[in-house]
Amino acid sequence: MIDESSPSGRRAREAISLDQGFFRARRRATAAQLTAARAAASIGIELYEWVVARFRLPDVVVPDLDGQQSATAAATLRAMWALRLSA
Repeated sequence: MIDESSPSGRRAREAISLDQGFFRARRRATAAQLTAARAAASIGIELYEWVVARFRLPDVVVPDLDGQQSATAAATLRAMWALRLSA
């Protein structure tokens, strides 16, 4: 659980909007689904904070692929990051 008494814990909890933590139509979601999505997002933030506190991570390099078709953008990104599709 995020320690809401710490400044970073409060920021993490405040930073999670339902738009960020839930990727389906909120109108059709139950209250339990919305609560679960927010809890999962909180756990993700807590895990990220734990990892960055203990490891030096490389910079994230995400190219701007706006305007490309989804499949083209995905293929471009996989090529840039040297990722292969598994069979």
